[in-house]
Amino acid sequence: MDIDQQLSEDHMGKKGIILLATLGERQTIRYVLEEVAESIRTLGASQHQLDVLIVDDSRDTEFNEHVAEVFGTLGIRGKVIDGPHRGLGAAILHGFDAALQDQDVSYVVNLDADGQHDARQMPDLVRSHFVTKSLITIGSRWTKGGSAPGLTWQRKILSRVSAIMLHRVGVPSAIKDPTTSFRVYSRQALELSCREVIDFSGYAFFGGIIAVAASQGLKITEVPIHFRPRLGGESKMQLTRIAETAGQLWSISSRAEMLRRRRSIALKFGGSGHTDASGVIKDHDVMVCAEAKTAKHLVTHLSSYLTGDVLDVGAGSGSFSGHIADVAHELTCIEPVETYFVELKQKISGLSNAQVFFGTLQDFSQQQSSPSGTKKFDAVFYAHVVEHIHSDVEELVRARKQLKHDGRAIIVVPSLPRLYGSVDSLSGHFRRFTRRELIAVANAAGFEVESIRYFNPLAILPYWLLYRVVGVKSVSSGQLGFYDRAIVPLAYKIIGLFGGKIPGINLIAILKNPQ
Repeated sequence: MDIDQQLSEDHMGKKGIILLATLGERQTIRYVLEEVAESIRTLGASQHQLDVLIVDDSRDTEFNEHVAEVFGTLGIRGKVIDGPHRGLGAAILHGFDAALQDQDVSYVVNLDADGQHDARQMPDLVRSHFVTKSLITIGSRWTKGGSAPGLTWQRKILSRVSAIMLHRVGVPSAIKDPTTSFRVYSRQALELSCREVIDFSGYAFFGGIIAVAASQGLKITEVPIHFRPRLGGESKMQLTRIAETAGQLWSISSRAEMLRRRRSIALKFGGSGHTDASGVIKDHDVMVCAEAKTAKHLVTHLSSYLTGDVLDVGAGSGSFSGHIADVAHELTCIEPVETYFVELKQKISGLSNAQVFFGTLQDFSQQQSSPSGTKKFDAVFYAHVVEHIHSDVEELVRARKQLKHDGRAIIVVPSLPRLYGSVDSLSGHFRRFTRRELIAVANAAGFEVESIRYFNPLAILPYWLLYRVVGVKSVSSGQLGFYDRAIVPLAYKIIGLFGGKIPGINLIAILKNPQ
């Protein structure tokens, strides 16, 4: 059976999106779309349905009108959407998100809009992608059979050096060309990887998404392409861009290592997938670091933001709730885990200004959407909750919609991805955040960042020793008692002295709703 027969039999009728991120490339877009149209016709013979999505960051209405005219002339089903105006990586992520809104889309093809990628090679990538059952297929200049007559010798050196650097931070050495953008992504690959590269910008985005995909065990293959001279415009590959990428290598390495460790620990202890609603793996004695004194210290520290009407999301068994009720006008506590909810309900039963809701914020939001449920809050509080939520951007969008104009979201999350260890995984943590990552998540959810500060540098070494080196699987009451009595009071003095600039095991974010 030849490759065309196998494609026709196994993968007919697939729907895909061809994604181009542009900055008003009027000089080249028509030529690129002519080649795209040719590939659409070729793949259409195998019953592939392909639409074109252009994410444009130029704010040029004439460019949009020009593209619409070209679409009509070439018979392309396509649209142009406004980009987020936060760089190339953000524009591509915006396009991925828009493409995945259509549940029928099974893959996305991404290529440059300057003509250096020959869009007529797209059928080769798509065919190989499905026949090899890959989750990401890279159009490679450096694999056997590939070439790059469109590159100067300086750019060839820069590309090779970039690949070597990326191989050291999580990109498999078998991947010869991790910086090119000509790729086919399966829906599964995008759903697993897009969130993990939300803060990678510029060319670091392309290497970063390969590193995080590989760390999650996704199959990545390469297909040779011929990379030609650009049809117009100037190269964006400058030394400043390389320096920008180099500055993000530590973050790529940290993220990739965290994902590998998360996958390894989950397979070891939680392969059966038995978890509760918070993501905690059952049959493992995991305790949450929220003893009474610790909770009181935190609420006291944040008390100026917790007045008025407060929504405590993921309130757990109420470690923080009682203290919040002391300073809030009215408190609403949400908890989706039944065992925690029972304790929570008992704990606040005697408080006149507190009420409880069993479910997630999504459940609560749906109830609030009824005509009788229009209340808005002054503050939404998340203490050690957001790390349990895979779709954290969507969660924070829902949180923002619960806030009044200029209301605040107060978020406490674990930081420093390289600390990710046994207790993180067994407690159902999807991640430990970097400061840059948390800013990106907040911005994507529509928040303005008022402040993000590190908390508790004193706990880094003991945390690393206990949960990375030793691999302790639970947090004992003795450990928590020492933490409460000795570490926490000093940690608040340090945050006061240094303004939260010294890296610590947590991040405390104050986010403002501008709408």
